[in-house]
Formats: sequence, C-alpha cells, structure tokens
Amino acid sequence: MECRPVVQLHCLDDDEAWTLFEKKAGLDDFSDDSIKTPAKKIVKKCGGLPIAIVPLASALKGKTNCHEWQAAYQRLEGRRLTEIEDVDERNAYVILEASFDYLKDLMTKTCFLLCSLFPEDHEIYVEDLVRYAWGLKLCKCIDPIKYVRSEVFASIEIIKNSGLLLDCRERHVKMHDVVRQFALWIASSRKEFSFGTVETLPMDESFKHYTAISFETDQTDELPKGVGFPYLKLLLRGGNRFMETSSEFFEGMKALQVCALKDQLISLAAFKFNMNLRTLCLIYCQLSDITMLGKLKSLHILSLSGSYITELPTEAGDLENLRLLDLSYCDYLRRIPRNLIQRLSNLQELYLHECSSLKWATENSTKRESYSSLSELNLLPKLVVISLDISSEHLLDGFVFRRLWSFDVCIGITREPWILKRRDLETYSISRSLRIVKSVDACKQLFEDVESLELGDVEGHPNLFPSLDLGFRKLTSLYLRECHSMQCLIDASKQQVPITALSNLRKLSLSDMFHLEEVCNAPQPQGFLQKLEEVIVSDCGEMRVLFPIAELRSIEQEGPSRHLSLQSLKIVEIERCNNLKYIFPRSVANSLGQLHTLKIKSCSQLEDIIEDRQVEHKCLLQSLRKVSLIDLPQLKGRDVNDILSTQSSLQKLKVLNCPQLTHFFISTTIQELVIGKMTNEQLSNLHSCKYEELEQYQTSSQHHPTSSQHHPLPIYFPNLIRIEILGCESLKSLFPIIVAQGSSKQLNAPNLQTLWIRRCFGMEEIIQESQVSTISFQCLREVQVRECNQLKFLFPMCVAISLGQLQTLRIESCSQLQEIIQGPEVLISMSQGLARLNEVVLINLPQLKGRDRNDIVLTSPSLHLLKVRDCPQLTPFIVPTNIQELEFWEMTEKKQKSNVTVPERRGGTSTCTEYLTISNFEDLFEYSGYNLSSLKILTLPKLTELRVIWSGPIQVEHFQNLTQLIVNDCRRLRYIFSPTIARNLPQLWTLHITDCEELEQIIEKDQSPSQHHLQPICFPNLSSITIINCENLKCLFPITLAHGGLPNLLGLYLTRVSKLEQVFEGDESNVSKDEEKVMHLPRLTYLQLDDLPNLVSFSPVGYHFVFPFLIGLTVEGCPNITTRFSVDSEKSVHAKTQASQSIDEKESATAQETAWPIGSDILWTQRGR
Repeated sequence: MECRPVVQLHCLDDDEAWTLFEKKAGLDDFSDDSIKTPAKKIVKKCGGLPIAIVPLASALKGKTNCHEWQAAYQRLEGRRLTEIEDVDERNAYVILEASFDYLKDLMTKTCFLLCSLFPEDHEIYVEDLVRYAWGLKLCKCIDPIKYVRSEVFASIEIIKNSGLLLDCRERHVKMHDVVRQFALWIASSRKEFSFGTVETLPMDESFKHYTAISFETDQTDELPKGVGFPYLKLLLRGGNRFMETSSEFFEGMKALQVCALKDQLISLAAFKFNMNLRTLCLIYCQLSDITMLGKLKSLHILSLSGSYITELPTEAGDLENLRLLDLSYCDYLRRIPRNLIQRLSNLQELYLHECSSLKWATENSTKRESYSSLSELNLLPKLVVISLDISSEHLLDGFVFRRLWSFDVCIGITREPWILKRRDLETYSISRSLRIVKSVDACKQLFEDVESLELGDVEGHPNLFPSLDLGFRKLTSLYLRECHSMQCLIDASKQQVPITALSNLRKLSLSDMFHLEEVCNAPQPQGFLQKLEEVIVSDCGEMRVLFPIAELRSIEQEGPSRHLSLQSLKIVEIERCNNLKYIFPRSVANSLGQLHTLKIKSCSQLEDIIEDRQVEHKCLLQSLRKVSLIDLPQLKGRDVNDILSTQSSLQKLKVLNCPQLTHFFISTTIQELVIGKMTNEQLSNLHSCKYEELEQYQTSSQHHPTSSQHHPLPIYFPNLIRIEILGCESLKSLFPIIVAQGSSKQLNAPNLQTLWIRRCFGMEEIIQESQVSTISFQCLREVQVRECNQLKFLFPMCVAISLGQLQTLRIESCSQLQEIIQGPEVLISMSQGLARLNEVVLINLPQLKGRDRNDIVLTSPSLHLLKVRDCPQLTPFIVPTNIQELEFWEMTEKKQKSNVTVPERRGGTSTCTEYLTISNFEDLFEYSGYNLSSLKILTLPKLTELRVIWSGPIQVEHFQNLTQLIVNDCRRLRYIFSPTIARNLPQLWTLHITDCEELEQIIEKDQSPSQHHLQPICFPNLSSITIINCENLKCLFPITLAHGGLPNLLGLYLTRVSKLEQVFEGDESNVSKDEEKVMHLPRLTYLQLDDLPNLVSFSPVGYHFVFPFLIGLTVEGCPNITTRFSVDSEKSVHAKTQASQSIDEKESATAQETAWPIGSDILWTQRGR
C-alpha cells in the first residue's frame, strides 16, 4: 500500500496560541473571567495547533454564555487525546470534530463533507454544491433554485468563518489537506453520512453501504461493472483522462439522485435504471444515445457543459420537471429544435453562454431549418436566470427580453475564449450583466436592474444621460467603446438627469471614444462618482478633462456648493489621450487617499498629474503603491517628485521615456523599479531618499543644481527586489551606475531578487569587480539580459560565488558575449556551481564558448529546462541527465571526433548527478550510457544537420517520461523513432512534426532479427499527432500499430504531405478477400486529411476502420483516395478500403449507412453528440 505524505503542522507556544485564539474568538483583556478560564483550558487542549485553534475559536466567537464555553471544554475533555511527541493530524481531529459539531444544521454539515469528495487542493466551485444540494433535497425550501443557492452560499460562509474552508478565487473555496482527511474520516464513520472516495480499484464490499462516492483514480480505462450500490445517492467522477463508463456500472444504483461525471465516454441509456435521478452533470463528455434524455423524467438539473453535442434532441422537451439547463461551453452545439425550449414549462435557469456555433431562428429561417426562436424564452413563465451569447443577426424585429431576476446577455460580442482562462467550465456570476453591440432595444426592460453594462458601437446617442437613460439605477460597472456619437456621459445642462446618476458606479472603462470630451458637464448630480473605485480610459483623443472641475450642486435643490469627491478611487489607468494636460483637478486632490495604482501611458500633452503644481501634495496620496509613467514627453518633474518621494507606501515604480523628468527622488521604500530610455542627465540625477530627507535634497538641488554631480550620493534601496533597465543606451555599468561622459554613482540593493536588462547597447559591465565588496547578490534569483552588444561577460567570478539562490538565467542577442562567468579559473569555492539554477535560455549568442566557466551554468544539478538557439560555438556542452525540458534551435555543429569529459568540480563534495554530453547536432543522442528518464518535453526546430535523434542501444527506462516531441524544419532527418525507442515511450502525449523535407518514416523499419517483434509497438497515451509539410513521407505507421497501439489517440492531423500514399501501411496479402479486418481507434475525435495529392488509401485493402466517437472529419485535396468514409445509424464513422473491382459489389452493404462518394471532399462535424 502506498504511503501518504506526512503533513507537517507547526505548533505555537502558549502565548502565541492564546493570542491567536483571542483574535479568532473575539476575546480581549476585558472579557469575563468566567469565559476566559474555560477558554484557556480549550487552548491548552489544542496543543498549539493553528489548524485546531482557528476553527474552534471561530465556532465559539460571539457566544456570551459561560455555560457554552464550559460545555465546549467538557466535550474536549471527555474525548481521548493521545499525548504524542510528534504532532500529526490525529491531534487536530478531536478539535476539528468539535468545530464540525458546532456547525448549525445538517445542510451546512453536508456541504462541508461534500467538499471532501473533491481532490486534494481542488478549487471547489460553490455553484456545483448548489446543484448537488438541490438533487439531494438538502434544503427545506422546495423552490425556486435561487433560494437554495442562497442557503448553500450562507452555509459556505458559516464553514469559512469556522476555519474549515479557505477562500480562493471568486465563488470558489479550498479545503486544507488535513481538514479534508478529517472530513473523510467523519463522512465514512458516521452512519448518517457514509461518504467516501475511491482511490483504488477493484472495490470491495465495504463500499456498498455508502450514500456518496467520488472516484479519484486514473488507473483504469473503464469503471467497474456489476458493483451494487443500493444506497448510493451521489456519484462524482473526475480525473485527468477519458474513461469509458458502461451501462452495467449504474444497474444497482436505484437510489441515485445526483451524478456528476467528467471526461467520460458514456451512453445516456446508462441512466435508464436511475428513476430517482434529480441532478445530472456530464462535463466534457462524449455522449451517445442522447435521445434517451427524454426518459429521465425525474431530472430537475441537467448540465452538459463542454460536452461534444451538435444538437439538443427533441426528446429533451419531455423533461417536464427540469428547473435548470446548462449547455454552456458546448462549442459544437449548432441547433436547438423549434418549440423545444417552450415545452420546458418549469425551467427557471438557462445557461447558453460560450456556445459559439448555436443558431437561432430569424425572419429568413425556413421551416426546414427549424431552429428555436428567442421568443420562446418569453414563454417560460418561471424563467428568472439566463446566460446567453447571441449574434445581432439572430435578434428578431421587435423582440424584447422580459424582466429577469438575473441575466448575463452578450449580443454581438465575443467573450474572451474560455480555454485561454482555465479548463474549469463554470456558469458566469449570478448577477445582472449586459454586453451589447449596436442596438440596445432588445434589452431595454433589463436596464432598470442592470449592474454591469458594456456598450459597443452604439450610434445616435450624444450622451448616456438623458439620451439613453433607461434606468441604470443599480449600475456599478460601465464600459463604453467605439460609441462615436457620444460627447459626454452626462449632459446636465438641461437638468433632465436623475439626481443619483452614476452614484453607485464602481468601475468606469472608456475605450476608442473618439469624440468624447468629458464625463460630465456642470452641474454634476448629487453623489456623482462617490463610490467610483476604478477608472480605465484609452484612445479618447478629444478628451480634455477626465474628472470635472466644476463645483457639485444638487440639481433640484439650491444649496451650498461642494467639490467632487473621489474618496473611493483606487485605480486609475490612462492611455493615448493626447489632449489631456492633467489627470486630477486641484479640487479633488484631497480626496485621493485611497488611490493605490496610477498608470499613465502615451499622453503627449500631459504636463501634470495634479492640476496645480503649487499645491502641497504631501500625504495626499498616502495609499499609493504602484506608479507607471510611460511615453510622457511633457510631464514635468516637480509634480512627479512630490508624489514619488513622499509616499512611504510606494512599492512599484515604472518610468519609461519621460525626458522632462530630469531629477528623480525615489522613495527608499520602493520594491520594484523599472526605468527606461533615460538620458545621461536623468541617469546621473537618480536619487534615493527618505521622506524626512526630501526637503534637504530639493533645497540643495535648487541652490546648487550641479552639486550632486560633484558629490554623488549613493543610491540605497533596502527593500528593492526587482530592477528592470530598458533602452538606456548611454548606461555603461549598473553597479555602480556609470554613464557615458558622466560620473559614477554607487547603487546598492541588498535584497535584489530579479534583474532584467534590455537594449542597453552601451553597457560594458553589469557589475564592476571593484564594487563586489560593497554590494550583495545573495538573494538574486532571476537574471535576464537582452540586446546588450558590448557585454563580454555577465558576472565576474567573485560575484558568481554568491549566486547560490539564482534559479533562472536568460541571455539573448548579446553579440559580443563570450562568457557567462568571467575569470581565469573555476575556483574551489565554485565547486557546487549554481546549485539552484533550474532554467537556462541562451539565444543568438554567436561568441559564447562551450567550455570552462560556462560548464558551471549548464551542469547545475538542479537544471530542469534548457533552451539553446543559434549559439554556434557552444558545442560541445554538458547538461545533467535529470533535465526535464530540452530545446535546441538553429544549432549546426557537425559530427566530429572529440574527447569530451565532464569537468571535475574541485574541492567540493561528491555528487550523484549524471551528465549528458552533446558534441554535435548530426546524431543527437548517440551514446547509450545515459538515462534521460526525467525528460518530458523535447523540441528540435531548425537543426539543419540533424540526421538521427536516437542512435545506439536504448534502455527501456531512458525516455519513459517523455510527453511531448516537437520537430520542425529538420530537413535532413530521415526518421523520428528507432524501433527500440518507439517501444519505450509510454507517456508520449503529443507528436508534432513539420517541414522535414527528407523525412521518409516516422518509425524506422526494424532491420534487426527479432527478439523485439514479440513486443508490439504501442503509444498508450499518445493523444495528438500532427504532420505538416513533410513531402517525402509515404506512410505514417505500420498497420500493426492500429491494432491496440493507439488507444488514447484523439486527434490525427495530416496536411501537405505530398507523397503520402497510405496512413497505415500493411501487407495486403495477409488479408483474405472474403473477410475484412476490423480495426478500432476507440477515442479518435478529429481526423484531418488535407492536401494529400498522392494519398491512395487510409489503410490497405481489406481493412475496415471504425471511429465510434469521431466528431470532426476533414478530407480535402485527396483526389486519388480509394477509401470510402461513411456514418452508420449509431453515428460511428467507418473507413473501408476495397479493391477497385469490388467497390460496386459492396454498395448494397452500405445501405444503412450515410456514405460520401469516394474521392470527394468531406467537411463534416457530428450531429447529436
């Protein structure tokens, strides 16, 4: 049995434990002794464990009766608490159980235990718990779902406040590993719950009494059959790979109410046994027999999110009890049949976002097309929540959404592709959001309740108020783009604006509003922008004033004047607004106490940040943490220095191409500093200062403007962890700062962790050896240097000694760089090298040599990633064999005799690290004496001399973890795999080969006698194969590989392989004329055969391929193909290759199939999956 890793729980001493308990329980020095006495006893029982203290203290918070505290202690005292020296999770269980028992009701406890059924470290989506709670009837309120949602979210808040769950991102929680183990213990040991997880198969009889089970195993391709679960109410199945689920698996689950499966191959007929099923979630699933949906009459919640379906079956309209339907992220869903939606009379919530292919009926639709109409939505009497993406062309004339409780509607706007964000499929926030391009008429009834509004390309409205005022009472977020008719947002000149217009607004974004001049003309409404937290403005070329200058008055009442207040403002980002001369008027300066981020870029006329530079700015921006000033040619120095140097809160500063800022006084509190395109004068006048020193520095510079040059003061940033220097062409050295024709100024940043230098063409040294004694780089973890053409080395040897924390090194396009570490000898003190260096990228370094001090970099025992491109003098070089990712690009060293040995490390301790020697790029891995079993990704682009990737005998384990192989533009390469290596790539997941013009074989034909032919070639995890523009390749694989050798292949893409004759090659003589051989690619989802002019067949004559789960088939530009493709009644795709004289004879055999003419172009996607 595999041991679980030990979780280390650090203990607090008595004082720390009591302080933590006091804070979490809300106690203080004035708390009653009758409470504090049992409280201190409880803390002692917790044994200093924070994970025990926090939930128990949180559970007791607010309890004022001393008897409750005494009862809590007695409950702990009555339990057996094993006194052991080494603390582990068992000590916490007693305390956690007490916290669990304090949870107020069964629903809250069940929600907590449901969280334990998710995998370790999983970010649990609370909306999933809502759907499970509904299916399990946990909530007393029967209807509607939104009430159950409120109850579940309230329960989750209680659990979080008890310390048993952790917050992560929005609407997600996590469970600590120890808490999860405790929860599983509780769930499996108490009869009223009986929950559990299955981590190993097969299961024994002990699981039969469970009411809730989650499967966490990836060790099998199929869930077990014939296991009865008579009491099971909830079943969860996740995992990281597709698994087939048979109907027999569900036969004994008569009580099943909730089923949530992910990444399954499943027939909907499997659920015919489960007549009590209320919640069914099939996420990322490949479905068959989808018409069986109509039989699941008890369903209340159905989610097919992300699954491979092209049409919702008409039978789904029979789900008369359905309350929630989620088809979000079904990218291939094209059609919902006409009148289906309106038959779902009990539907309350409908999610159709990110269905990019879905079409709706329009005035031009024919009856034959029979699409659902948007008007059906208004015929659902109970519908209160909708999430929907539609194109403008699908809006019917006169259609208007009726009022809804919650909505997220996109009209004519494409959302950010979900796959770029994360693979979790989620419903969007239960809120009130509209995103509309052009016409707003269809949503006018939703404006009264809208909270987030995005309008794009809306014409004919000179303002938002009063021209477009359709409510907006609850608006908190407003984004306007390309609304070219608008000149202002609020035109208050005629006093037709509501007195509270935009008073609740928290976020304002304006983009490409070319004629917008101002936000509001005077007088401004009462409370205008008082809650505004974030402003983002870009490409508003006519805007002269961002925040109004005029005094604030009530529109309807006369009264004393007041200034606009931006008391809640936290973030301001302005870009390409070329008529702005300042950001904030003087009248609002004193209200900017919450501002923490200020970013301004490419505003050519901007002179000041605050309107009047004579105003004292000290402490006005006391929360300012991040400032970015880029490409501001007119921005003056006094205003900026007052802001930058007086704010002790400032942490991040970026200043690029601001030539008028001649003197910099930067606060010593700075943590990240980015400077770029600075002149000699600017670099010479950099100063660090504390607030109390500022007045002295400024007075000195005013009376003696050149004094700083004669008596340069050191620049000291004790908190600085990141420096970026960009495009400072006159900078010759950074430590110290030396500029052309200028003086030297010492720079010290003792805690520096990240150093980036780019496009400093005059830099000769980064660190002068003479400065080593005065500065430290012991914290440095990342160094990136790019386009510094005068550099000949990176570090002097005496600095390299202190780089023990360095983890990432990237050097690119430094034409004179010869060495990374400069010095005459590898010193004894460097015997451990750069022990933590794990990532090295070397690109376009024509002078970099491959021996001596550079070996210290490449032989770091921690090195996991190495990318080398166009470094012609670097070979031969040596890397550790525990490397995980290798990329060689544009390396041309030819094979030659060489005596390459690993350099000895003098004076150091011995190491077990083994090394790989790369001496040429003709035969890459030519020796058998190394083991690259840690290698996961191998990328080989543009190796023009490469002939062989693998040669020589290879042991089974040497490449066993390789997952991705990418080969591009290796024009002399004739084959990819030797037979030996092909038999020993169990983890290979992606094979991508392009532009290899001499490639003739993927797998070299086995010329040796055959001890190996007893072991067939198999790629058990290969998921994607892509071959593009390999003009000499005549076949892809031997036919034997198709017989069980590609069990997980999902995508096969062949494009512009001009001489390809067969995809799978074999001996036709082995096949009987009267009998065909049937082969399956059981999980193939996409097949693309494109521009293959010589392709004769997919397989030899007599072979019949079946693709049961194919979704997309493309056959184009293959005029000579003789293989017939067809689809049968079960929606499996077939590829049969027959002798030409027998084709006509076989026509009758395909009468029940839909077949394409042989040789015709095919562009097909599966319907009904």
